[in-house]
Amino acid sequence: MAEIVLLTADSKTPGAALPALEFLPHKVRVMPLESLPPEGLRAAELVVLDARQDLQVARRAARLLRVTNPAVPLVLVVTEGALTAVTEEWGARDFVLAGASPAEVEARIRLATAALNGSVSAPDEAIVHGNLVINPISYTVKLHGRSLDLTYKEFELLRYLAANPD
Repeated sequence: MAEIVLLTADSKTPGAALPALEFLPHKVRVMPLESLPPEGLRAAELVVLDARQDLQVARRAARLLRVTNPAVPLVLVVTEGALTAVTEEWGARDFVLAGASPAEVEARIRLATAALNGSVSAPDEAIVHGNLVINPISYTVKLHGRSLDLTYKEFELLRYLAANPD
């Protein structure tokens, strides 16, 4: 069961943003989109942002959330017509259409919160040691999500040491 914050401008009928949430066992706290108090979002495992009505306000809110709460996954609720406006600069982990079924919403919640629960794994064959991810298939090394430029010998030595920490 996830702790979800639903940010919506629709204060009269907040459940209209994503009706499927009412059928799922998650704890959902509704907050007004306009206020965006970052402190109220710290306990959330997931933020669901209602972007069905005013895309400019929703985009500003999404970007603000990425700055103030970068670790909390963000899922956008959009209409099909709004999909053309959603880009990577919004900082959302995923999106869902407003009329999605409970099964689809549950799957998207599970996938969006998987990194928080430690259940996201590196690609097959990758060696993971803390924030270091070594992929021997593509000969890439990432530290804290940033690629490192290594020579072949440096790569092989680091791969060996990470695979044999003892």
